Amino acid sequence: MHRRMINLKKIFSVMSAATLSLALLTGSAFAAETPSTKASASIDYSTVSNEMIKQKLIEIANKYDINEVIEGEDLEFIKTYGTRVISVPQKTTSNQIQAKAVTDSVKTHKVKGAADNDVFAGSIKGTLETALGIWQNTIEGDITTKVTSGTPDSYKTDVRIVGYGVVGTSGTYIGKTVDETYTSGWTKSKKKSWTYTLDRVFYGSVAYLTIDVVASVSGEDGELEITSD
Repeated sequence: MHRRMINLKKIFSVMSAATLSLALLTGSAFAAETPSTKASASIDYSTVSNEMIKQKLIEIANKYDINEVIEGEDLEFIKTYGTRVISVPQKTTSNQIQAKAVTDSVKTHKVKGAADNDVFAGSIKGTLETALGIWQNTIEGDITTKVTSGTPDSYKTDVRIVGYGVVGTSGTYIGKTVDETYTSGWTKSKKKSWTYTLDRVFYGSVAYLTIDVVASVSGEDGELEITSD
């Protein structure tokens, strides 16, 4: 009886060791797979459409509050795909930053897009111009929505402008400094073409800029949204 119990202990000991080894091997295998899985899930944005890039920029903009510091992959994406408007001095005091900022740096932004559904087909086209100072900035221009199919009775255009610039007392970090949406509101019109004229002032230190335009047309049978490319 005593010898039988010793044998059973040996069997359980061998089984426990085998189970532990299997668990360690399985864990190692999963750990080894994790990086490659992440790598395969990543997106090469240099090969995708402008729409996907714009959507990524919007996602980044929605993640941060005003004056919140942005670092890492999000910052690199903004630097790569956002519109660069001024050079941000590195490791300088606030006074030095103001001295080196580009006053009234003017940029022209072309706007275009098209969409359709069962009710409407249409397009948007226009030009927005930003003039950027040290702190006070302006955006102005015209966006025209054209309906090529369907009967409209109202139009609306929204322009969202997001700016990134120096934040913090040291002036060495980039964060979201501007996030403004200007809208025409719903405007009655049965014409096949309607233009929204924008002329606004916004404030903030801006080094990189993104602009998103969404035009909407409405009728008795439904609505259509047209986003900028």
